[in-house]
Amino acid sequence: MLRFLLSPALVLVMASGSLAATARFDVQGMVCESCAEDIKTSLTKLAGIRSVAVDLEHARVTVSYDSRKVSPTRILEAIDGYGFEVKLIPKPAK
Repeated sequence: MLRFLLSPALVLVMASGSLAATARFDVQGMVCESCAEDIKTSLTKLAGIRSVAVDLEHARVTVSYDSRKVSPTRILEAIDGYGFEVKLIPKPAK
């Protein structure tokens, strides 16, 4: 019933905000800026990717995405496709 009291725009913002997710990946073998750019380019082509941050020094990739459109498994597969050894970093328990 509360839904009818809110404007459609506000409901949309609330609904889309709850689907945002972030995943972190350990990417072994990523040693240069060219590797990082390949990963960024590949991931930004996937539907639902909001942002990609690559940390070469620590061999990490952080991806913000829409969980309705893409999964961490699909993101991992895209990185793995470049021949890197990639692992999803589990989120710490709260």
